[in-house]
Amino acid sequence: MKRYFILRKPLQEIVAAVDDKYQYVIIDAPSGLGMITRSALSVSNFVLLPLQAEALSLRSIQQTLRVIAHERENDNAKLQLLGILATMVQLHQDSSFNILKTVWSSLSGVLETYIPRADVFALASDKGLPVAFLGGKYPPEALRFELLATEIKKIIQELGGITGESDERTERELV
Repeated sequence: MKRYFILRKPLQEIVAAVDDKYQYVIIDAPSGLGMITRSALSVSNFVLLPLQAEALSLRSIQQTLRVIAHERENDNAKLQLLGILATMVQLHQDSSFNILKTVWSSLSGVLETYIPRADVFALASDKGLPVAFLGGKYPPEALRFELLATEIKKIIQELGGITGESDERTERELV
């Protein structure tokens, strides 16, 4: 019996309890490959893998991809990688930009959308709010999450999943 089975069963029950009420249940697991993250992988259909645009993250991504593949092969055949999301990207810093170029050229499944490193994220975290909910001028970084949602919906559709949006439109008339 796997160590993370202790958490898997209650997590399955929670997801099952809300499954008919919500189209998607998003589980934000802690970084690393501990019991909580492995339990989340065991009950999920899709996984979105964040990758900080830093050298250490780049060196450990292959191990994480192997864990996801192992989970799919041994415990959760429905688990699919939605993609790898580059985060904390600093285009003006050579090391961060080079890591972004490296992941785009050497890994499959890296999303086009990336999340930049910006002070507004720390402010939102301090206030316990999503970036888009902050007062004042709408932060341009919030648009990144709209781009991300659009890209993820497209990937889910390509994988045969349902996004809740129909491609069918009714005919309209010009007035």
